[in-house]
Amino acid sequence: MTATTFFRDGLIAGENVGEPLQSGFPAVDPGYNADVSLGTLAIYLKLASDAPPELHEAFRAAAEMHLKFFFPDGSLDGSWGSRSFKWSVFGSKTAHGSQMWTWLLGEHDGRFTRAALQNARLMQSMLSGHLLGTGGHHRRSGAPACIHSTWNRADCLANSLHYGPAETQPEEPLPLETPGFRTFLPSVNIFLARTEKLAVSVSAYGYSSGSAMLKPAQPMGGAVSYLWHDGWGPVQVGSQAVYRRYELHNMPEAPGDSPAPSTPCIILTRGEKQFSNVFDTAARLEESADGVKARGTLRSIERTSADAAFSIDYRLEASAVKKTYRVSGLRASETPEVIEPIVIPENPTYETLPDGRGVVIKSETARIALTVENGSAALPDVSPAYMPFPGFYTVQPRIKMNSGDGKAAVKVRLEVD
Repeated sequence: MTATTFFRDGLIAGENVGEPLQSGFPAVDPGYNADVSLGTLAIYLKLASDAPPELHEAFRAAAEMHLKFFFPDGSLDGSWGSRSFKWSVFGSKTAHGSQMWTWLLGEHDGRFTRAALQNARLMQSMLSGHLLGTGGHHRRSGAPACIHSTWNRADCLANSLHYGPAETQPEEPLPLETPGFRTFLPSVNIFLARTEKLAVSVSAYGYSSGSAMLKPAQPMGGAVSYLWHDGWGPVQVGSQAVYRRYELHNMPEAPGDSPAPSTPCIILTRGEKQFSNVFDTAARLEESADGVKARGTLRSIERTSADAAFSIDYRLEASAVKKTYRVSGLRASETPEVIEPIVIPENPTYETLPDGRGVVIKSETARIALTVENGSAALPDVSPAYMPFPGFYTVQPRIKMNSGDGKAAVKVRLEVD
């Protein structure tokens, strides 16, 4: 085997097994690759005097690529990978951690110093009795913490300090801390961008494990898988479409009868069956001048087509995202909905705008306004829903699309100030 067997386009292929993507690209998981593969390889390259030059080159390219997945607060975007069902915001729950490569590379590049320290600061803020949990609001949920993830992260930090440099370069901004940064990864259908106040990840990563048990595992279908604001923190976070405990010892039971998924999505109900963009493994992203556009087909959880096409047009502003949802091929009287889950702090206040024009959510320090055109928004339940991974409480505004002549559309604006 050679380095090119596993390293492609700066990504590390082969994490998990299953069907290749529509592009022919094998499965990848940025969470596990950043938290395990790159760190162990970094230490190997430090110790091995006979490592081939092409392995050093492949490692450096992968390090540059995975640096793009660190959000400004140090969170690692594992929202869309083949193991995203264990995404815990600080990384992947059962993996070791990213400092084993970021801290080592910080000897010569302050961006990696920044990634290592910001991620460590985030973990520190999420500790509950010196233990880590499964995500952002885990401590608030009251669920038991986990010794597995805690010891793994401690192991990572110990290795980083043991093998790392005596001094690192001063911190420099991460790519997603730089307004105007954007990147599109066509081999995995992922779009990342930074505006003045927002950082966003949009996923059409169409991985399918080939196993009925592992469907569906990750946000896809052109959904926002992670939206972050520098005054609110995480605003929208992708999750499994249905919570399934693929690893019983590592995935806790969900509180309540049916935890609500936190991925923004289109829902079409037809009899007893639901169809959505997030079940479409063949959706595609296309870059535009001010954002990105997704196209695909509404499908059921079993991947059955509704014979209805969808598109989502994202336009990015300094502190807002505009989303235009369209569906065609509808049957008579069908009216799709859009669900826009929003991460909420403790004790928020809510305001419903007149005539279904939107919802306003306020914390002590910031405000989110969700407004709609050509549709009507409602917040049927302000009781927060909790999803164990990535471990956030959300509320779930539901938006009815205007429909007629077999088509439906709605414009949604999500602004944070």
